[in-house]
Order: sequence, then structure tokens, then C-alpha cells
Amino acid sequence: DGEDLVRGVFVKDTLALRVMQQPAGKDAFVSSVAGVATQFRMAEQFGTIGLLAHNFAGGSTFSKVAVDDEIYILYGNEKTEKFIVEKILSYQALSPNSPSSDFKDLATGEIITASSLFETVYKGNPHLVMQTCIAQDNELSWGRLFIIAVPFTAERASTLPNP
Repeated sequence: DGEDLVRGVFVKDTLALRVMQQPAGKDAFVSSVAGVATQFRMAEQFGTIGLLAHNFAGGSTFSKVAVDDEIYILYGNEKTEKFIVEKILSYQALSPNSPSSDFKDLATGEIITASSLFETVYKGNPHLVMQTCIAQDNELSWGRLFIIAVPFTAERASTLPNP
């Protein structure tokens, strides 16, 4: 019925996207429609909400999201869930158009496999991952940007700077 499906994602003054579900059996599908993110089905098996968006469409403003930003997830039943951005990871894809490319961490220079990157980003305690590509030198898939956000809790709130 779609009541508990993710239907939207919102970051104040930064982005507001409608969220669509991946079609069954199409784990690589990402909507090319502006203003739309796609929920990544494979992330759900780890209790993670994964939102994918192309950098030329829904993901065009992902790079404006910052650590400590609040991200709101909206569900079909009108429930909302608040997350706080914990970290932002950027990687260069060494074979940009290959789904099994190795990746170079732009912060540390470390090279990791696609499967290691997937586990690093999507496994662990329930969290939110927003993923888009990084474009460079006319290569739209040059790299990957991951926004990692954790559920907002009272304990987490006490560690945030006062606005």
C-alpha cells in the first residue's frame, strides 16, 4: 500500500526531493528526473535507507549538504524521521563506468574495492545514505559522493552546537 515507503527527503534551504522506489529486479536503476531520488533496494537488507540520485538531476544539490545538517525523511503515512549528517565521503572511481570499479578515498588516498565501499557505506547500525556521482573533466561518473546521516536522538542533540 506504500504507507511506510519513503516518499520524500528534505534539507532546509538545500534540497527537497520526491523519492521513488526502484523497480523490482532493477538494483542499478536511478531516476533521471529532476527533483527525484530513488530508494536503493539493496541498502534495505542492512536496515539502511539508501537514496540514489544522478548529479545532473536530483543529486545536483547533494554537494551543498554539510556535516551536522538535519535531513528529514518523509513516509507515505505522513510520518517523518529526522537524521543528522555525521560524515561526507568522496571517492574517485578508478573505472568510472564499471559497477565493479575500485575506488580511491579522496580524503586518505586509500584504494578500496566496490564491495568494500558498499559495506563501509551501507552496513552498520540503521542510518541514511544519500549517494550521487561526482562529475569531473566531462566525466559524469568520475567519482561518488556519500552523505552518511544517523537518526536524531536526544543524546545526539546534546552534542550539537547551539544555532
